[in-house]
Amino acid sequence: YFDLHHYPSSTQIQKRDIYLIKWKKSRNNMPTYYINSGSGNDSSGDGSQGSPYKTLGKVLDVIENTSADVIVEITDEETYPEHSLNYRPGFPSSLTIQHTASHLGRPKFDATGAGTNMQFINFDGVHIATSNVTASIIGIEIETNNAADFFDGTFNNGLEFHISGCFLYGARALLGSFNRSARPVSTIKQSTLFFTDDGAGGDMIQAANGLEISNCLLSSSAGFGAILKGSAGFGSNNVTASFCTIISRRTNQ
Repeated sequence: YFDLHHYPSSTQIQKRDIYLIKWKKSRNNMPTYYINSGSGNDSSGDGSQGSPYKTLGKVLDVIENTSADVIVEITDEETYPEHSLNYRPGFPSSLTIQHTASHLGRPKFDATGAGTNMQFINFDGVHIATSNVTASIIGIEIETNNAADFFDGTFNNGLEFHISGCFLYGARALLGSFNRSARPVSTIKQSTLFFTDDGAGGDMIQAANGLEISNCLLSSSAGFGAILKGSAGFGSNNVTASFCTIISRRTNQ
């Protein structure tokens, strides 16, 4: 955008146009790995559209310690029994896990087998804490259990995180706390999140800084945890929830 109070010079416009062209080209050249639970094969596949992998875990293994902007395209609407996965990239990097193949439904990741204090994906803090990493989850369904989280990791300035068009349910919490003062902020948009309270008073979404939630349905089973909580003392900076329905069934309020 242009600041109407400070008109850019022609040189600035040219630099910005060049940057946008380079950005669009880089997006078009992002390596894409395809997975399909039916036709995919983690042993003989190569992740191409014609020879996809079978699991998301295989892709994460292949790209470990790699500095790249990666798209994982899920080409079916089946169930993937996967959990306790690790994303350990080089940096800078980005990971987009998406399903755009059809409008027949969403692929489902069944992470109900995750153990206590485990999760669907762990964004490894050692690799990401001081890195420049972006992760996006688009158009998928994830189920786990109330002893686990959907994701885990330190979501600070090293990690920009986005959820869009997803259905997440069963977990006790979304992830570790959001604390991102850098821009752009992390986002949760056009998604439904159903939490199952673990009875221990844990909070579902903790955000101290840098989180935008919009057009979402957030709900939890009866229990003691808060669905959306700020930092200590319930104070937060740059955290918003707009056009959302939030249904809290806390028994202690």
